[in-house]
Amino acid sequence: MLLKEVSSFFNELHGCDISQFAIIKARQKIPNADLRVVNIEALSYPDDMFDCITALDVLEHTCSFEKSFANLVKKLKSGGYLILSAPINNCLRKMFGFLDKDKTHISVLSESEIIQIINKHKLKIIRIRRFCPFPIFYRIPYIPAAVELILKKG
Repeated sequence: MLLKEVSSFFNELHGCDISQFAIIKARQKIPNADLRVVNIEALSYPDDMFDCITALDVLEHTCSFEKSFANLVKKLKSGGYLILSAPINNCLRKMFGFLDKDKTHISVLSESEIIQIINKHKLKIIRIRRFCPFPIFYRIPYIPAAVELILKKG
């Protein structure tokens, strides 16, 4: 679990998920973290609160990738980092998209659309990595089926 891995680097830990089950499991592993069941399209945290936000394979599950992205950026402090990953809509997805059985992938954008959103919100791209998630928890590098980004708010 990522929060447990980074707990020694931060004074405060916050986590959110839309799943009550996921939050209950996380509380068992990280009892000192502030964990909440929330929808990221309506985050209740104050603006400019976080030094680092991760959204790994999250935004494609929201009704609006851009609106959810904008909400995360608002919660990030100036100089803070946003780390995200998402599948991308490209020729590989058009050819092999039938292999993605996850019907909750409702906001899958192209890489260029994601970059446009990043630029619109004035974040700096620190690193971009393309990969193919296969099988679960293994990433084949350089095959552009998904993208992982490290972004910095200016």
